[in-house]
Amino acid sequence: LAKKKNMRVLGYPFDAIAKEFPVNAWATTPQWAKDHPDLVDSFGAVMRRTATWANGNRAKSGEILAKYTNVASPAATVRYAEQLTATMIQPQIDVLAKYGNISGFAATELF
Repeated sequence: LAKKKNMRVLGYPFDAIAKEFPVNAWATTPQWAKDHPDLVDSFGAVMRRTATWANGNRAKSGEILAKYTNVASPAATVRYAEQLTATMIQPQIDVLAKYGNISGFAATELF
């Protein structure tokens, strides 16, 4: 849409963090997970299946996303993570630590 209106890209600010990284994730406390292992497993399985479907059906998932966010055609820019790994979230930790928002640590401590 921007190109059609003769606009141009000035930059990609998220690239300062990493080429790809998750912008959100679900989390809980260790105690809640210990008390509700079936719910944790079920929720994780549903989220993985949903991500796999959405990644394989980008046009349809883009329509759904556009409907609920009022953003036209976001499918080209959205890729859903089918798992969460320490490698995926380390860049955010590093940037937060660089600017003094948190003390740096290895993302593997979260898993």
